[in-house]
Amino acid sequence: MPPLATAAILLGSNLEPRRHLRQAVARLERLGRVVACSRAYESADVGARGVEDRAPTYVNAALLLETAATPGELRAGLKGIEADLGRWPGSAVVPIDLDLALYEDRVIDDPAAGLRLPHPDILRHRHAAVPLAELLADRPHPTDGRTFARIAADLAAEAAELVHPEAPPLRRGLVDLGHLQQADGIHRRTD
Repeated sequence: MPPLATAAILLGSNLEPRRHLRQAVARLERLGRVVACSRAYESADVGARGVEDRAPTYVNAALLLETAATPGELRAGLKGIEADLGRWPGSAVVPIDLDLALYEDRVIDDPAAGLRLPHPDILRHRHAAVPLAELLADRPHPTDGRTFARIAADLAAEAAELVHPEAPPLRRGLVDLGHLQQADGIHRRTD
């Protein structure tokens, strides 16, 4: 069996998010083992410039996945899950958006494969940084050097983007992950 790596996955949905996030997490279990999940956060659509009042609100989260897949295999698996759940490229309605944010501390810039690690949105958008900071607060970003908690705090000071925890946490209500147990605000696998 190949050695396992830990990958951070960003999840987002603006169409029936409870259902689509639940389905995505179930399918992610086919690519590896979900070991921790953040709470869910609401955010405005950062791509809908000038139509924020009409654009559907996103629900965003992050999870950590132990996997034997390579970064390329994992990215392909994420895109397959998006397609299975009805994602249409370029559509403003997004049943599910899955992004490979981190793969261990690997740095990859392969435009031909559509693979950039760490994901650039971590340093640009609170909807990516805040859920990751919940899971990896004291871990330094592989290229920036700041901790994920510092990145999230810095973006909170700079950005006007709406991000706030949706109650209840990801484990209860939004996505029922009964095999995950909350400890210090982080949902960790118990089996």
